[in-house]
Amino acid sequence: MEKAFIYTYRGGIIIAISIAFAMVISDFSLNILLFSLPYMLILVFLGYRLSLDKRNMAGERIQTAGYLHTLIGFSIALLHVSSSQEGFNIGEVMQPLGSALITSILGWFAGGELSSIKREGDVPGIKDEMGKLSTELDGFTNKVRATHKNYIKTIQGFSEEYGRLLDKQSKESEKLLDRQKKLIEELINGSNGVLTKTKETLGQLDASSRGLIDAMNKTNGLSKEFNEEFGKFGEEFKETTSRIQENAKAHAEALQGATLEAKNAEKYLSESRVLIAELEKLLNYISTIRGHIGT
Repeated sequence: MEKAFIYTYRGGIIIAISIAFAMVISDFSLNILLFSLPYMLILVFLGYRLSLDKRNMAGERIQTAGYLHTLIGFSIALLHVSSSQEGFNIGEVMQPLGSALITSILGWFAGGELSSIKREGDVPGIKDEMGKLSTELDGFTNKVRATHKNYIKTIQGFSEEYGRLLDKQSKESEKLLDRQKKLIEELINGSNGVLTKTKETLGQLDASSRGLIDAMNKTNGLSKEFNEEFGKFGEEFKETTSRIQENAKAHAEALQGATLEAKNAEKYLSESRVLIAELEKLLNYISTIRGHIGT
């Protein structure tokens, strides 16, 4: 049906132009309306038989055909006027003008109606598409809003949880700091007590060592007397007292070092043990000498 419409449209225009040229060149009288009016009616009939999506094209073609037939009619009328030498027949001029007027009115009216039918047919579809698009946009907007609300809730929850963790950590840190302060204070107090006791003990040991040195000096004098009285045992006694004196000096030096540094206390005790052992030997030696004297 579309091909029939196109062929009729093109063929009618070609035939109308040919008739117009024949009327002017051959100078014969023919009412162009006898061709134009049936031609336009056939185009309108074929246009209404087309589908809705083709009617807009058909309406534009019908309007174009009416416009072209109008131009053809006016052109024929003007040619009749210009070709008349003594005057022109008003009937010959009015025939093409009437044909031009009728075809123009019919073409523009019928073409406009066909085009409007196509547009009116499109409007519900456009409305449906716009409605679908609006629905989709509303759904998308609602999703965006819901996502935004969930995001805000998530951020708020995270912020609150983070704040609670900070408060808890701050409280735990304060407790730990208080404990550390107490431990440091106890350690300082204990260290002060230990240092005080160590100083007291070292002072007592220093006093004892000095007394021991004095006693050893006296023992040295006694050894000289023994050497004078007991020549036989003098040398041995002298060596013993010398060793005791050396140990006493070492003991004194160890004691002085211990007063400066508590770590030398072990050395001092070792020297004290050696000194005590030598004293025990000296006492045994003196007892032996006394035994010899008694005998």
